[in-house]
This record gives sequence, structure tokens and C-alpha cells, in this order.
Amino acid sequence: MTKTTQQLIDTFEKTGVNQDPQCEDQNTALVVCFEHECKVIFHCDPNRHQQLISMVKDGGTPIGFIKVVKKGEEIEFLSKPLMEFKDDPKVHTVLKELSHSIGKQLALGSHLT
Repeated sequence: MTKTTQQLIDTFEKTGVNQDPQCEDQNTALVVCFEHECKVIFHCDPNRHQQLISMVKDGGTPIGFIKVVKKGEEIEFLSKPLMEFKDDPKVHTVLKELSHSIGKQLALGSHLT
């Protein structure tokens, strides 16, 4: 990890702000990967910095962001790797698959864990 947890949170703060006036609602999550799973920290969570510190101490690697954007009846999932992973195809695949999985769970009315 080339950024400090505080630098990641600062980037998270900028990424999580709704800057598109056409969006009705949005939420952003920071994706942290471990050896056998990925976890997300939502922008709206007041304990996001402490969660990130804890996950990094437990061996997690922050890899990027997933943003859920609602425009009218349409929901879109966007993903963006952190700068140090921008050319890593595995990270792009993980973010894409996680976005798809979250979208599928929401469409089916399942709870996210």
C-alpha cells in the first residue's frame, strides 16, 4: 500500500461526494481485499477510517472504489481502482465482479453482508 490510511480516507471523501446534479442518490464503497475475500467500507459509515485501519492491520489491501448511482429508475455501478492498481487486470476483474454481485443481490432483494 503506497498511500497512508488517512490519504485513502481523504481520497474516499472526494470520491463519495455527489457531484452529478442528475443523480438522485449515490453511495460509494472502498473495496479492501484479503487473501480469500473482499470487504467494503461505505462512505456514509462514520467509523470508516477506523475500519480501514483495522482491515489493513488484519492484512487487507485497499484496491479501489465501487459507486452506486441512481438516476431516475436506473441504477448504475461504477468501479475505479486505486492509482497503484490502475494497470492491474486482476483488480479490474475483482471490482467488476464485485459490482455485478452487489447489483445482482440488490435486484433480487437480498441483504448485503
